[in-house]
Amino acid sequence: MLALTTLYIVVCLILTGVTRYSNLDKPEAMTFAILCYVLMKFRKMYPDSIGGFKVPLYPVVPILGIATCTFLIINLDLMSWISYALWLVIGSIIYFTYSKKTILA
Repeated sequence: MLALTTLYIVVCLILTGVTRYSNLDKPEAMTFAILCYVLMKFRKMYPDSIGGFKVPLYPVVPILGIATCTFLIINLDLMSWISYALWLVIGSIIYFTYSKKTILA
């Protein structure tokens, strides 16, 4: 689960950095929505973890973040979805190729 979540975050961050200078709309929304979800899962899996960061009004703020970003993502145009799918495939190929080489080494 952690590896898959990390993969999604890395792909979305790469997508955000690459598409920032194009005409695509709101690629940051996907990244933020995933981070809100991961935050909620982390808090549930490790309730006693010590950290300097606390979310105010937890779980209301992450749920509102996910809902808002989902609304923005649903309203993306077709070119944004095609670009997202392309970068997701490229990132997955790189990730799994690298991990396969690393595990076998």
